Amino acid sequence: LKHFQALADNNNSGLQIVRLQEVFPYRVPDPWFIDKLPYYARIPTDKLPDGFKDGMMMDVPVVESPRYLQFLTDEFLANGGSFEVREIKSLDDLKQDHPLIVNCTGVWAKHVADDPTVYPIRGQTIVVDVPDIKQAYMDDGTFTYLFPRGDGVLIGGVADVHNWDLEVDATVTSDILARCSQVEPSVANATIVNQFVGLRPGRRQVRLEAETLSDHCTVIHNYGHAGIGYTLSWGC
Repeated sequence: LKHFQALADNNNSGLQIVRLQEVFPYRVPDPWFIDKLPYYARIPTDKLPDGFKDGMMMDVPVVESPRYLQFLTDEFLANGGSFEVREIKSLDDLKQDHPLIVNCTGVWAKHVADDPTVYPIRGQTIVVDVPDIKQAYMDDGTFTYLFPRGDGVLIGGVADVHNWDLEVDATVTSDILARCSQVEPSVANATIVNQFVGLRPGRRQVRLEAETLSDHCTVIHNYGHAGIGYTLSWGC
């Protein structure tokens, strides 16, 4: 959290601090990090949207992932890193030439690390052009959210377990637009800028541990973060 808050001061990072309204269909305790936020307040019950029993307003870092990943790439290259694009079937393909491997293969760790407990959680999101939306929204009950970013407003979402399909599903698009339009009616007639499909790496828990592959190679596994990979990235 501290690292993301600091990055938000850099206009090139793809990070910004956004006011988030998070609502729940049940009562929830205060999160542990409220004293680390620039703003936090509970939403009075009579101010909650219909059907919700609890909620909070808070200023949190929001990642505009395309810009953020480019920022990280630039930092990596500037510090002497390099990229090699190749296909591997297993970590064994690398152990002869590399004494240390960090395995961040996401859902593909199911194959690359031969981990049968990894499974895909399919997500689909839309970026719409609605400049008037400045505040983020998250409904944890129906997984409905709106996040204003530099390239538009990211809306969603779905969490379709054990689905490997990477094609945009028009039915899911319609459902996301309908749900988000109930929160912000301006979404209904908004221009769609882009649509994305991705596979979150599901697992019973994050795998963050070292493993000896051979006398000459150690691998540090770092995968299984489900839908909060960015959130946990710097902590891991």
